[in-house]
This record gives sequence, C-alpha cells and structure tokens, in this order.
Amino acid sequence: MNPVLTGSVGLLELSSSDAHRVTESAHGRESDWSRFSNIEDWRGQIARLNGHLSSQGGQCVIVASPVAQVLNQSVLSDIRNAYANAAIVVASEDISARDAVNLLRAGADDVLVVPCPAEELESVLDRAIALAERRAGEENSAKELKRRLASLTRAENDVLDSLLEGMPNKQIAQQFSIGLRTVELRRSKIMKKMHAGNLAQLVRFVFEARGDA
Repeated sequence: MNPVLTGSVGLLELSSSDAHRVTESAHGRESDWSRFSNIEDWRGQIARLNGHLSSQGGQCVIVASPVAQVLNQSVLSDIRNAYANAAIVVASEDISARDAVNLLRAGADDVLVVPCPAEELESVLDRAIALAERRAGEENSAKELKRRLASLTRAENDVLDSLLEGMPNKQIAQQFSIGLRTVELRRSKIMKKMHAGNLAQLVRFVFEARGDA
C-alpha cells in the first residue's frame, strides 16, 4: 500500500475495527480516500508525502485508533511535523471528554466517536478540510509577505528599519544624509512593494514576514 494522499482525506488504520467503523459511517463516501495500514509504513513513507498536502491545499488525516495508542505513540506529532497545515481527526469507538481534551492537547484538531451518522462524519470532515485550507492560505500569505520583503533594496530596508523604530521622515533623512524627498520616494516604494495601505499595515506585514507577529 503506497501511502500517498490522492484525495482530500487519508485514513490511517491503526485499528482495523475502528477503521471499519469509520468506513461504515461513510456509507461509500470513502471511495477516494487514501488508506494506510500501519504506523510503521506511515513513518517510513512520511518524507515521500511531503509536498502532496501543500500542493493540493486542504487535507484531512483520520487516525482510526484507540485513544491510548494515539497518545502513547508519536502519531500526531509525526503528522503535524510533516504537514503543519494538515487537519487531524482521531476516530475511535470510545472517546471520553477527558480523552478528547488530551487528544486536542496532543495535536488533534477534532475527535469523532464511531460509528456515527454519515451526516456527522461529513460535517467533521468538512470542518477539517476547511481548517486545512485556511492554514494553507495563511502559509501562502506569509510566504508572499516574505517574498515582498526580500524584494526591498538595501536603501529601502534602511528606511524601513527606521520607520519601524518610529522615526519621522525628516529624522531619517538626517540619519542617512539624504534629502527629505529621497526618503519620501523610498517610503513610497516600500509601501508599494509591500502592498501596504498605511504605516500600521506596513508594520504588521513586516512583523508577519519576519515571524514577529
């Protein structure tokens, strides 16, 4: 079994009985899911999966397993470390309120007691895929901001850093021994390259691009 996600949902079958309950609840909707037989295969192939999730946008991984097995192994962290954007749903026959809290703390995004009505499963997967797509969008947004920031010239970066320190244009001109008009032109280019409508937005974009937000 080649564990490469081809659709929006991947099913990691750590428990055949829990996996059966998931597919039973799906009522045929699982035909395009990718299925994984054990955690060893997943760990061995996890590097090969890298890029598939990000290129396809939102992805959901259903972990069909007893709660104790998920919490005692590094299943959730393995998935999360490989795909920060992936949405993880743990599905099991018996999940208590305390189990749910522990699973969410360990890295799961949602839990599902199976078997369940098909509508409930569909609702959980819809939320999970929407979450994964939102994460992918945020990641792409951060990458774009970094690209814009990298496009600034050294002189523009000097002006930008001064702006971030709260310096007015006149003080920046004095610091770098340049004309006030030059500062204004560089500031205008910075705003245009960063697609910022005002100084507050520029500051936020720069912080997000640098990871300071």
